[in-house]
Amino acid sequence: MINFGTQFFIICLVFIFYIFHYFYVLKSTSILNIGFWIVLSTFIYTVFPIINYYFGDFSFGVLSDSRLFKANISDYEVSDLYSYYLVYFISITAFILLFRFTKIPTTLKVAYPKDLFKHIIILYALLRLVLFFFSVFYKIDFERSQHVSSAIELNQQAYSNAPYFIIQISSKLSGIFSITKIALLVIMTLNYQKFRKYIILFITIEFIFLLINQGSRTQLFNLLFIYFLIYQHFISSVKLAKLLFFSSIFLILFLFLGYYRGLDPSSATQFDLKTLTSIIFSVNNEFQVLFATSFEVLELVKSKLHFPWILYFNDIVTVFPPSQLLPFQKIEAANWYLVNQGYKDSGVGYMWGVISQALIGFGYYELVFRSLLLTFLAKNLHAKLSKNSINFYQLLLYILLCLKAYYTFRNTTLGFIPFVVYEFIPFVVLIGILDLIINSKINLKNYFR
Repeated sequence: MINFGTQFFIICLVFIFYIFHYFYVLKSTSILNIGFWIVLSTFIYTVFPIINYYFGDFSFGVLSDSRLFKANISDYEVSDLYSYYLVYFISITAFILLFRFTKIPTTLKVAYPKDLFKHIIILYALLRLVLFFFSVFYKIDFERSQHVSSAIELNQQAYSNAPYFIIQISSKLSGIFSITKIALLVIMTLNYQKFRKYIILFITIEFIFLLINQGSRTQLFNLLFIYFLIYQHFISSVKLAKLLFFSSIFLILFLFLGYYRGLDPSSATQFDLKTLTSIIFSVNNEFQVLFATSFEVLELVKSKLHFPWILYFNDIVTVFPPSQLLPFQKIEAANWYLVNQGYKDSGVGYMWGVISQALIGFGYYELVFRSLLLTFLAKNLHAKLSKNSINFYQLLLYILLCLKAYYTFRNTTLGFIPFVVYEFIPFVVLIGILDLIINSKINLKNYFR
């Protein structure tokens, strides 16, 4: 077996080749390309576990994921699991190169529905009021951090006291609200000269709110990602050197904020610079979490465990009807894993990941097939933006799926489907309903004049 160091080196070479091909062979000046983001997000999730392993002095120490620390995983075991990462990354990169994702015109014209900006503002205000109501009366807040102990306790109390259907509704509305904020930012950025000051103010407020409240970093970084993606394509292109520099700063800041929000302010030693530098590159993070889950799943596979058949439909199980309407129990793979491993009542949740999904199926062959399927779907979506004009909703969906590209690794290949079904489509429907109501009132006023 090839050792993990050689595998890591091969992955880096393949990624460097892809970057060279994208920027110097295809001469792309924009990163508004879903193929690019699939490769980049897969690369980050692939290399970071080994970087963590290296900075931990070739081990997963006490600061790492507790499962890896307790398992005292060996170099051979790391290499064995990492071979699946290698196959998946090479496959996804090769297919994306083969399918040739053409450049999206920088002169792309975006068609807006009438009064769209006004409707989004109204929807934003309405959703903010509804979510505030849930926060006050049911103590439910999905923007609350899942890592600060006091916030975790509040979340657990809210989920145990609130009716289940209220939790479900607030969860979906929170997702729609996130899309509403992103849609608002997309319109403002497309009209950059008109809304430039408001964009800066909006993002600054989000950042300050995150630092003060140690809340979820995801919302802020989603907005920064969307802003940069739109700006560099439609407003001003960014050179490769600057892109790599800001991407590195962006990633380090993302990891640091993940650590910062869990700090105990009473502990002065936590701000030691040397310790902090080591922590950023070796402390537990979601890359390690996925690696640890896949490691335990691989051990279960080797033990010849019989996996429930429903796990093989994990890509689409979340869009199934409620379990009450089905003749079988609907369960997501991540939830099954928590129960099977005895983590259900520990107050933690672990991601499943495409590697774990393939491990319980056809292994290397399934990873190759999943790479082909994902590339085919992404290529068909990308083709719609290769024209001279596009509808705003098509552009918004494309941008959102660029943002969610990492879900195809941290969840499963079709992990974006629930997002489209339960968040994006309802957002479009709600905007349509608002348009219908507002225009109906206008028509009635004109009728009675």
